[in-house]
Amino acid sequence: MENGQRTISSLFDGRKIFHIPKYQRAYAWEEKQLSDFVDDFENQDVNKDYFFGTILFQQRERVDNFEHIDIVDGQQRITTLIIFMKMLLEHLKSQGDDVEILEETYIQYKDEYKLKVLPHDNDFFHSYILQDNNIAKTVIRTTSQKKLLDAKTYLGKRLANYEPDVLRELKDKIERTKILTYSVVDNAEATLIFETTNDRGKLLTNLEKTKSFLMYKTYLASDNPETHLDTIQNRFSEIYREYESVEDKIGEDAILQ
Repeated sequence: MENGQRTISSLFDGRKIFHIPKYQRAYAWEEKQLSDFVDDFENQDVNKDYFFGTILFQQRERVDNFEHIDIVDGQQRITTLIIFMKMLLEHLKSQGDDVEILEETYIQYKDEYKLKVLPHDNDFFHSYILQDNNIAKTVIRTTSQKKLLDAKTYLGKRLANYEPDVLRELKDKIERTKILTYSVVDNAEATLIFETTNDRGKLLTNLEKTKSFLMYKTYLASDNPETHLDTIQNRFSEIYREYESVEDKIGEDAILQ
């Protein structure tokens, strides 16, 4: 993927499959971040450019003519954007609009979903968030799955308040929104850039800052940091997965201590 400024429409256009790397934490946005997300698009002047922020990617190998891309920084925004587009296109479809091409662009192209989240949430994300299969409470097994479902519910309710013309205007605003993309070659470069970038949304927790700090110092101290960075990423992937089972009982800073 080329670096530089582009629109959201051009980012998703084509045979691109986005992945959340295993070392990233699971979906964590709540109503405050979701409200800000919708408000930003709603309040955007249709005649002026809107900037969605910077997204950091790492290219994978092409598989079956699909370009596979890891989201190193910006996964909460991209995940929310796809859920929002899913709900928006459902509302437009109910108004009789032809949204097939848009669904292929943002949701699913043939048998491939455009976003693959972390393995323990991926089936849930595809079956109950991007599709509309009936869901029982017993299906929800992680906090992140509940937050994904809460996001779908909240965004759907917000969109239900809009008239058809407003929905179409929202779709146009999103497609024209500017985004700055930077594609890194390896984990070392990703570490260097991630340490110096900030993201709108939930602030980084101390645990996330610790991971970033360790990776950044490893990058600076080692002549060949890739192996060490892989080890750090794998360990923090395990930490995040274990923490999800107790996060309703104890805070992340307490776990860190």
